Amino acid sequence: MTTSTRRPALVAALALVLAGLPSLAGCSSDDSSAEETVEQRAPIETLSLERTRFEDVLELNGEATALNDATLSAEASGTVLSIAEQGAFVEAGQVVARLESGEEEAAVEQAKAQLETARSRLELAADSYQRQLPLYRDSIISALEFEQVRSERNQTRASVNQAEAQLASARERLANTRIRAPFSGTVEERMVEPGEQISPGQQVARMVDIGRVEITANVPERYANNVQRGQSVTVEFDTYGASPRRGQVTFVGNTIDPQSRTFPVEVEIPNSNRQIKPEMSGTMKIPTRTLEDALVIPRTAVERDEEGTNVYIVERRRSDTTGAVGTGGVPVVDVRSVTLGPTHEQKAVALSGLNDGQEVIVSGQGNVAAGDTVRVTQRYQTIEAATTPVEESENI
Repeated sequence: MTTSTRRPALVAALALVLAGLPSLAGCSSDDSSAEETVEQRAPIETLSLERTRFEDVLELNGEATALNDATLSAEASGTVLSIAEQGAFVEAGQVVARLESGEEEAAVEQAKAQLETARSRLELAADSYQRQLPLYRDSIISALEFEQVRSERNQTRASVNQAEAQLASARERLANTRIRAPFSGTVEERMVEPGEQISPGQQVARMVDIGRVEITANVPERYANNVQRGQSVTVEFDTYGASPRRGQVTFVGNTIDPQSRTFPVEVEIPNSNRQIKPEMSGTMKIPTRTLEDALVIPRTAVERDEEGTNVYIVERRRSDTTGAVGTGGVPVVDVRSVTLGPTHEQKAVALSGLNDGQEVIVSGQGNVAAGDTVRVTQRYQTIEAATTPVEESENI
């Protein structure tokens, strides 16, 4: 009885197990299909929007010039006896070139002798005047005689003044045979060589000091109220591998060029390592305004078409039939029309169309459309991270 009673129960249990196998197999197949669907979604990268500080910067192409760059010319004629070597550093006031000066030295000595003679005569005349003055007051000598004594004293005094002027002139002519450095710098070029005969006004050498350089640029007239003297500026020389320099605006032009509709601006920057050379081109970056509470997005996230400017965002929608938006769920693409404000380098300010906390697609938006489900491979939290090239981020 026992064996016959258990057999129908076992058969029934076996039948139930076999009936459930297709269902289990179907579940496994559905899970595999769902996994394949996630992997097949278009990969994208997003930025979580947060309000931040944005500095609007005016970029201008400028050219470097040395603050001290002078061509030295001769003030006297004569034969060049010596001149500093090209590339030599010369302190301010030191002799750069020397001319033959024999005649000028002799003229100085002669002027000194004439001055000594004139001073001796003045002493005698002054002594005679002092001795004759009491006699004139006592009416011992006539007025005519005393006037002759006073006239001789005045003439000898004038002779001393003339001799002093002649000595000063002779010394100046002698000094002109020495061409001195007006500032400390390097002899960039020699225009004459020892033994050459030169004349007044002839160029002798060029001196340059690049310890501080000046960058000049032309600013569009619409920025006339944004650039002021003393304003802080950054200048970059990326082409030459030189480090960025901080400087100040030293000059702002007051007139507008009628052809280019620009005005000139000059910025002085330090150059102690002498990396920046005259005529080098650099990019001048002048801050014009600051937005303290802006929604900033990468410029690469912006798509333009005939209807305007758009940005793709990701919304998290629940997988149920309602499709409601929430913090969790399936990432689905949507499109927002935006209005852009100021831009600088890789960043742009979104004035309208976006809100805090939204996820903006910053990479991969060219492969998706509104309503597509996507796979977020990278979610950036700051605009700096979203705009940093891969090569740079790997080196940091």
